[in-house]
Amino acid sequence: MTVFTVVALQSHVAHAEFCDPLRLTAQSESDQSRSIRSAISYALVPGVLGLTLETGSFTRRASQRDYQPASDDWIARNGLIRRGGRDFGQIAGRNGDLYLDFACPGNDPLQAFFRDGRADDPKIYHVIDPKDKKVLSQVEISHVWRKTKIVDTARLGRWDFDFILRHELALELSQPLPAGTAFAISIDTPAGRVVAEHVEESAALHASYAGFAPGDPFKAAYFSYWPGQSSNGGLSEVLSLTNGTSFQLIDERTGTMALEGPIMLDAPAGTPPALNASPVYRLEFSDFTRPGNYRVCIAGACSISFPISDNVWLKPFRTAMLGFFNQRSGMALGPPWTAWKRPRALHPDDGFIARQSGATLMDTSMGLNLKKRNSFEALREEATNVTVPGAWGGWHDAGDWDRRIQHLHAALDLLMLVELRPELVSVELEIPESGDGIADIVDEALWSIDFYARLQKPDGGIPGGIESANHPQFGDSSWTERQDLFVYAPDPWSSWLFAAAAGRAARILRDMDEARSQNLAARAGSAFAWAEAHRGSLETRHHAIGDARNLATLELYRLTGKTAYHDLFKAGSSYRTGGPKRWNERQIDAGFIYAKWVKEADPAIAAHAREDIVARADYLLKTKPGGFGQIVDPHRRYGYSYTSTTPADAADVFVYTHALTGDDRYLKAIIAETLFGLGANPDNMSYMTGFGVRSPRAPLVVDMLALADKTPPSGITIFGQYDWTRRGHRAIDTAKPWMTPNYPQEWPIHEMYIGFPSFVPVSEYSIWATLRPVAFVLGYLAGRSP
Repeated sequence: MTVFTVVALQSHVAHAEFCDPLRLTAQSESDQSRSIRSAISYALVPGVLGLTLETGSFTRRASQRDYQPASDDWIARNGLIRRGGRDFGQIAGRNGDLYLDFACPGNDPLQAFFRDGRADDPKIYHVIDPKDKKVLSQVEISHVWRKTKIVDTARLGRWDFDFILRHELALELSQPLPAGTAFAISIDTPAGRVVAEHVEESAALHASYAGFAPGDPFKAAYFSYWPGQSSNGGLSEVLSLTNGTSFQLIDERTGTMALEGPIMLDAPAGTPPALNASPVYRLEFSDFTRPGNYRVCIAGACSISFPISDNVWLKPFRTAMLGFFNQRSGMALGPPWTAWKRPRALHPDDGFIARQSGATLMDTSMGLNLKKRNSFEALREEATNVTVPGAWGGWHDAGDWDRRIQHLHAALDLLMLVELRPELVSVELEIPESGDGIADIVDEALWSIDFYARLQKPDGGIPGGIESANHPQFGDSSWTERQDLFVYAPDPWSSWLFAAAAGRAARILRDMDEARSQNLAARAGSAFAWAEAHRGSLETRHHAIGDARNLATLELYRLTGKTAYHDLFKAGSSYRTGGPKRWNERQIDAGFIYAKWVKEADPAIAAHAREDIVARADYLLKTKPGGFGQIVDPHRRYGYSYTSTTPADAADVFVYTHALTGDDRYLKAIIAETLFGLGANPDNMSYMTGFGVRSPRAPLVVDMLALADKTPPSGITIFGQYDWTRRGHRAIDTAKPWMTPNYPQEWPIHEMYIGFPSFVPVSEYSIWATLRPVAFVLGYLAGRSP
């Protein structure tokens, strides 16, 4: 029998029938995608070994190409091209001179092997000596558990896909291996015998790729493993830890134990769709401060290596800031600023124009929806022939290319970091504006603020942003967008929010760029005046409107010192009175600023704000833990917008509470909430692209489909996990046949993420829901003095 002893196997791939061989150039053996991509083995708990295989291949990925029509081409109304009776591609581009060339699948000899259950037979697995590859005859595999999930996707058609799969198996031994025994695992497969070489990193140990600063008051890793499908049941009992088990902190340099400590139950097991289907144990070493690189180990199973050193938070913060840069519209992206290469998008010099519409963001579905109207329909129905000059720039919202006023919350947070952590002013982000005399973090915030400043009307009104006529058309990209672009009409909510952001920026810019400071100050005042003139009774229609006005009055007071703004702030503050506040009464941003920085503050309002913020934080500290250090607010639906992958509560309240009190309890909560998204999770991956050894390969970045290089842009934190019981999704039915066990019904919510871009609730992201809180919290941690 042929034996393959590597982490990857190559095979000559026969193209699938629908991929026309006439369109494919000849490929050598070295060009073929790998069908068995990796195979590793590791320890889980005494008596149970782990095995991870990754399978699947693509001979070609989808990308935009020049379209050369053939005589027999037939093009459907939706742009689908058929050639020779088969789907050939998808028309794209503003002139129809491009097409999306569909991907071609490779040969996966193990697909049926896993689907029909042959991979669940204990007899095909052998524990071997890693040196001579001989089977350890005294050790047998008595039971197998397995979970198979999608980790990457290729687009074969409009709704046709091929996938890369990761198979994780837990193998129960007839008797535990003696401590210290070296091992590997071989598997008899239809592709031959595969040897999964041993690695130290166990799938059951979960640690953050970021590591910890020596002075961090909370340091921990986690142990948890849900093994998936078993023919005999009894899943969680096998992979639970017994009382008295201890963990070791191992120094990477010396290989010696630096600390030993007890394990602690962080969250009990539940039945899917619970967050965790197996117990989560906390391995805490908060008092350990010695710099170095470490692993956390339990009985031969170890975590990834992570650092303990000063400035560890700076690297993930820089990556998070690169996420904003990679979302920039109106400029070409690429080296030296970013490794992600993308043509200039939606700039007037390339022929993209945006027309004025009479519909407002405030009234429609992408905003506050006061008039219960679909944004796309309203924009089209109220479109004019007036072209809006300067309609370019800003950050793309998510996988697609709209730019909306809600993004100013991210700009406001970046500017607040300058006040909370002045050390960040000196952090270079390596952006085109670096060296212009303005702090890079401020320059990135200005990229969004300046976009709305260009849209500002002569009378001061601020539109809610730019939107295409609909969601992106299949096959298009931001630089080939075919749909009409519309500018929302000005509304008071957008104008007040801009006044707050521009006012804050103008104050911070005084010592950096006086001319820009004065320009933004004038624009902020003009926007505020316009909003006041069109105010009516809007604050009673939606709490976000009153919040925006209240924040604008405070920022303009801090900018100008004018008592009139202060009076308006006090009159509009929900903290005029004390006592508990409902969620829609909490003006936390303005309340924090007032209590923290306004010296001449009304004592009662400042005290009420402080009390409410601290009470909110204390309430969250007492809630039932979600596992892996996460806090789960029972009043917010877990996943999607309130997402598992971001330190959501830390960004909302814990940073403010810590800044007000200096109490380490809140700093511990900030750090604990941050670990999950940076690697301390069941997927052992950073949910922020480009950070850590493992990060998402297939986020919903629509532009990636058009690019030949499928490496995602760095700094994008995806939604990650999703409570499917709230709402179904078409992509679940597509993914289900590829997943083991039954997806999603038998999967815990903490393992719902799959690398399938079309499954929007797990693969998408947004400026507001993910990029903003991640950058804000990482900046707060990175700016702490050692």
